[in-house]
Amino acid sequence: GKTKAAREVLGWLEAIAKGHYVNPLVFTHIFATLGEKHRAFEYLDRAAAEHTVLMGGLNGWPQLAPLRSDPRFVVLAQQSGAPGSTLRRVSPP
Repeated sequence: GKTKAAREVLGWLEAIAKGHYVNPLVFTHIFATLGEKHRAFEYLDRAAAEHTVLMGGLNGWPQLAPLRSDPRFVVLAQQSGAPGSTLRRVSPP
């Protein structure tokens, strides 16, 4: 319900990220909350490629609930070793 505020924070973080490291999962959370799955997965993929800390907690974050039904999320959660990950084989889209 606070889309405008989320977009303001996003702009602020993008500006900071030009000169400093910002964990890609921060962007993943914001885009997932905004319902922008494609952008959320861009940053989630980046976090996985960078072996970003906290990847093992993917299943515990309520902000990522909109992504959990996507097969890409299942694959990334499995690869990161997130507790409670479904151990079924899923082909990426």
